[in-house]
Amino acid sequence: MSKFDFFNREDTLMRHVSSSSAAVLLVACLVAGSIGCEGMNTNRSAAHTDAPVVNKHPTVEITGNDGTILRGELMNGSVTIDCDQGQLTLLTDHIRLITLSPESDTIDSVSIKVSGKVMESQFQLRSEHGVFTLMKERLKRIEFRPDGFTTTTVETAPPASTRKSTITVTSNPPATAPRTTKP
Repeated sequence: MSKFDFFNREDTLMRHVSSSSAAVLLVACLVAGSIGCEGMNTNRSAAHTDAPVVNKHPTVEITGNDGTILRGELMNGSVTIDCDQGQLTLLTDHIRLITLSPESDTIDSVSIKVSGKVMESQFQLRSEHGVFTLMKERLKRIEFRPDGFTTTTVETAPPASTRKSTITVTSNPPATAPRTTKP
């Protein structure tokens, strides 16, 4: 078979297949090819793993000026503080405590303790209730909890109606004066 016979056969095939049918056939081939590749796990990137997702935001307990306590994940990736050393930007996953006050703010970590003015005007907190935007001037303290939160269980005494009590009552008959008889 010559090279020209091949092109003649392809031309004949193309005359029998309309352009819309060719487009549908092409899409079907692409879909079938991607399903086949996925089944063979050849289309996964080298970075993709089936490992569980690790929490990338630090777990915090935020105390408001009014005593409100909020717990969740701090969505801010860094905090900038203006101090005598200039503006320092610190990553939140290394911070232990942020204390906020109108006079001076303090950031405490393993490697640095600095006082100055925190430049962020708001903090984003994600909890099971959603994402909250918290204004800096309404906050007193942000405590970072790298180990998360633990709940303590306190055992209480069961209600009186379910308690089993044993009461032992002993009674002695009253002592009677000895009878004296007159002779």
